[in-house]
Amino acid sequence: MQECLIKPNEKLMDITDDTVFKFMLTMNTKESKETLRLLISAFIGKKVKHVSIKENEPQTGNSKQKHCRLDVNCMLDGNRFANVEMTMEVKDSEFVRIEHYWMLMGASRNTEGIAYEDFPDVYQISFLGEGNLSGDNEPINRHGVCNLRTKMHMNTKGHIITAELNKLKDKIKSVETLNEAQRWAAYIAWVNDKSKINLVNELIKKDGGLQMATNALRQATDNQLLQMELNSKKKLRDIEFNRMFYAKKEARAEGKAEGKAEGKAEGRYEERNIMAIKMISENEDLNKISRYTGLSIEEIKNLSAD
Repeated sequence: MQECLIKPNEKLMDITDDTVFKFMLTMNTKESKETLRLLISAFIGKKVKHVSIKENEPQTGNSKQKHCRLDVNCMLDGNRFANVEMTMEVKDSEFVRIEHYWMLMGASRNTEGIAYEDFPDVYQISFLGEGNLSGDNEPINRHGVCNLRTKMHMNTKGHIITAELNKLKDKIKSVETLNEAQRWAAYIAWVNDKSKINLVNELIKKDGGLQMATNALRQATDNQLLQMELNSKKKLRDIEFNRMFYAKKEARAEGKAEGKAEGKAEGRYEERNIMAIKMISENEDLNKISRYTGLSIEEIKNLSAD
């Protein structure tokens, strides 16, 4: 037990970083597999015996290998499906995005020859860093299809579960009052917060699943492939920032109206280039990049070559 506790001077990867979170849950290790299984069990409220990662995910142990349509997309015990994701920068359209992938996951399942009542349950589990999607102070919420007038739930096979981590910051003073899902949410929110280390260790003592999660996070922290990927992303962000900074600086330096107009146009072009470079680094489809940026396929290929 003692070796599972977080040490005061211990440096772990930021679990709320999407890349770290995804990598930690898809490593081909006992700790990673158990962490994923127990996390999903806690949030859907049903015991899961076996979890397998679906093929549109990066192969276990290598989150760089393939661009993901969904994050951690899983099959549960051969008859249910779940997608687990981390989103720290929540936009106003977040619920639209969550609904889209929830419906996509359900629609892509093979239900040929299966009676409607036997359709598989589909779970979208989203950890959110900002915002207030539910409109109250409750950090964990389940969403489904209901009658908008009577609010009666229609008991569908689709489930959206959100954990809004920012609501946990000052809400919970003791781990004794937390249920299993709340313990996981609190752990994810606080494990990298040194001011909460005592509370995190109390959580770890109380929950064997969080002991597994701590060991899996340590394995991810020690993984050189993950370190290289994070360093690569940081360099790309730095390049984008510098390009944007100088583009804006040049645009502001134009003194005349004509020069300002040209500067703004150049700045907009640079912004499109930066967006395109970011999408290229994430292996997005060239046609999609063209639609989003307005650049031609040829221009995008030139950026990719550079």
